[in-house]
Amino acid sequence: MKHPWRPLPDGLGHVRLEGLRPALRTDTGEFLRLHRVPDGGRLARRAYLRQVTDFARDRRGRIQAGLWPAGRRRVDVLDTDQLSRAIADQLARLGADVRRSPRSAADATADLVVAVAAHAPEPAVADRLADLPSQGTAVLHGHADGGGFLVMPLATDRDAVTPDQVRRRRLAASPAADELACWLTQGPPVQPSGTVRALVTARVVEVVRTWASEAPQLDDLRRTLHVVHPDLHQTQHVVLGFDEPAPTTAPPR
Repeated sequence: MKHPWRPLPDGLGHVRLEGLRPALRTDTGEFLRLHRVPDGGRLARRAYLRQVTDFARDRRGRIQAGLWPAGRRRVDVLDTDQLSRAIADQLARLGADVRRSPRSAADATADLVVAVAAHAPEPAVADRLADLPSQGTAVLHGHADGGGFLVMPLATDRDAVTPDQVRRRRLAASPAADELACWLTQGPPVQPSGTVRALVTARVVEVVRTWASEAPQLDDLRRTLHVVHPDLHQTQHVVLGFDEPAPTTAPPR
């Protein structure tokens, strides 16, 4: 079906040059009035479309610069699986300075590290990630769990909730703690469905954008465990961090 809207390059939006009210529909859905549209002539129309394209690209750049201020722009997405690739692509499309790295390369040079993948990190990597918030790098953890997915509270400082604290909270609250403990350590890998991965991607992007804008909801994200269940319903649970007990010492002989 023929329609009057012509796409701009790079997904910048669509323009309608015909009619009483020529308009640009931006990539974010706003409608902007176009003025001084040439009456005719292919060359004149092409030159005008280049002007509109340049305007739309400049506008996108200004909006994205506001969405990702200095100090909250560099995002490292760890791992190389399908989910991390989708998260990285979406964040880059929104204007973040995204870099993809293997888990072993997690460091404190980024503003935020997204460690959300099908499997929880190895203990050595988990220890390295746990140190990053105290060095000024926020960390967002997440991993699959029996066909569902857990997106952990956002860790922004040394007092943040850790994934291990979330695990212990889950065990303490579960009526089947022994079975859950066995599942968490010895359960078979169950890959989440594509729909679950899509929901997780949307959640992660929402958290990262909230962090970048320092919106009021940020405090809630720092203490909220978000669960995407295998049947696609989603739940949220408040998890508060706690001071770890001091290490015990062996009594003198």
